[in-house]
Amino acid sequence: MAHYDFIYKTEYGFLFIRSFVLSFSRAVSRTRAANTEVEMGLEFNQTASPAEIPQDDAIAKTLEEAFSNPNITFNISVDVTSIRLKPIYRRRLSSFRSLTVILFSNGSIYNTMNLEFASTSVPSGTQIGNVLADAASSITAFNIETASIFLDGAQVSNGVSHKMSLITASFLVLLSWLLSSFQ
Repeated sequence: MAHYDFIYKTEYGFLFIRSFVLSFSRAVSRTRAANTEVEMGLEFNQTASPAEIPQDDAIAKTLEEAFSNPNITFNISVDVTSIRLKPIYRRRLSSFRSLTVILFSNGSIYNTMNLEFASTSVPSGTQIGNVLADAASSITAFNIETASIFLDGAQVSNGVSHKMSLITASFLVLLSWLLSSFQ
């Protein structure tokens, strides 16, 4: 916890009070070594106004930048990509509880994840997929191919849609043919 306290005290000064552990759990990994997932809580100054308290995105970005900085060394390792999706799901779906990566394949190009929700109000597959598709453009730590989002085997997002008329398509084919003949 001293690492977290150092990171957030440096970034937020008097606004930051302390960090604390909410839970420890076994993290699913792609290696034989056992990893531990830690869910942390942060306490900020209660006399600060709501506008002064940092937003979830800023808090996650602070942690990601600290652990990605090669000039700062810690004796723990952090998967910085795990910092990105959980806050997005928490903000958009109030019943969201956890996200666990259960499978990486093809060099982590494809990821299989389990998302857990409170049983009282589980969102539809479309809602879950749309949160990920909407977040794709704002996540810079890794790429999300929106046309490849599947939930329980069903495609959720078709990616970007392009529509054009037959005349436009014909013109583009003709233009391509003309340009290739000049080379």
